Amino acid sequence: MSVASMLENMKRRALDSTYDAYISEEYDAWAVESFATEEGEYDAARLELPKVLSSEQMEKLKTMEERYRQNRKYASHYGFEAGLFSGFQLFFSGNGITEDGFDRYLMKSLMEMPGMQRHVDYYARNDEILRLGKELGEELTDENKEHVVSLECAWGQRIHSFACHAFYCGYRAALRVIDAVGGLESMSMIDHTLLLEYRLGYIGSYEQVEREQERKKKTS
Repeated sequence: MSVASMLENMKRRALDSTYDAYISEEYDAWAVESFATEEGEYDAARLELPKVLSSEQMEKLKTMEERYRQNRKYASHYGFEAGLFSGFQLFFSGNGITEDGFDRYLMKSLMEMPGMQRHVDYYARNDEILRLGKELGEELTDENKEHVVSLECAWGQRIHSFACHAFYCGYRAALRVIDAVGGLESMSMIDHTLLLEYRLGYIGSYEQVEREQERKKKTS
């Protein structure tokens, strides 16, 4: 076995079905409060569309969802690598984790054009999704077209959320390596870590914490 093969096997074991399940479970937990509207409208769309779509149109919908699933998995795997890279880059260069890491290597590289084109298969699947969605939209009534839009919005949110948490996981992996080799040197990055966690919505400002405490008191 070559070094390249060994490293590829390590990557495959690290980003296996257990990792995929973890990212999915985290999203499901956030969706209860943060994405309830998107997921509720998605459920309504999946309930109504089979009643009005032809078999050919259902095949288009099925293909769209499969491509979305494939892109969600790709985004969660690439996101981890982008976070890992950004963590090491921050440690050695002192660049900011949000603008020079998260924005540059995840948002602009994968989620936006022209960066998305570098991810050839991801880009091709996204292009197919857009084409099929447009075809369905042209064939349906305005009401049913809205259901397709709801489906697209929900999947877009899932892919974005999966990629964001994957980036955070990769960043945390970089911190573990840094500490394993350099002691507790990741503590020098704590301000960047907190900024990333705030950017991702994992923590809030003290004012936000106080408002949430007040809200809970009023509803208890």
